[in-house]
Amino acid sequence: MPLRLLKYVSPYHWLIYALETAQNKKELLAIASALATSEVPLKFEYKLRIAAVLLNLRRDLKRKFGMFVIFGWDEKYREKYTDIPDSTQDIFKKHHFNIFSESETKITSRFRKTVNFDGAILIDEEGNVLDSGVFLVDLNPKKVAEELYPEKRGDLSDRFGFIKKVHTRHLSAIAASYELKNTTVFTVSEETGDFHIFEKGKIVYSTVRKEME
Repeated sequence: MPLRLLKYVSPYHWLIYALETAQNKKELLAIASALATSEVPLKFEYKLRIAAVLLNLRRDLKRKFGMFVIFGWDEKYREKYTDIPDSTQDIFKKHHFNIFSESETKITSRFRKTVNFDGAILIDEEGNVLDSGVFLVDLNPKKVAEELYPEKRGDLSDRFGFIKKVHTRHLSAIAASYELKNTTVFTVSEETGDFHIFEKGKIVYSTVRKEME
């Protein structure tokens, strides 16, 4: 199926097409397997579409970059949890689009414009991309770790199960997946290029093999 026709097909048909033909087929299949038992009630095919876009960026860019995406965003969280120190980074605020509104190539191109931004991309439960460069506040990774893993010791990276030490983006992301109920959160590490998916304060997928054992 030509990419130019993907905008006309349902997410379900895109899912079949992607898993059969994507250049990132192996990784997408692994992600699909990891998300198959998800307890977060968001559309499975939307999660995979977001993952596919981020995998495309990892493959296509010739340098490392950071990315932080929250899927399942609810506007009730905005007042408490967000701040935008640089409004010029919110390039999607007045130009919303759906992650299935165009071909995967075009959606990837849109996301590529944000790779130098500091904050998060916000996507609602229907796959509408609302904002970029959003700075999240009042998340408490330490409190989340204490609630979920009271028996574990060490720094926050260890307590959440990261093999490699992580910093603000990943700790905020994994805390967001717990505090912002029914969200799926995606990150790409600017330092290592590692790709993660978090739900309910836990790592549900990682390109760091030992984190999935």
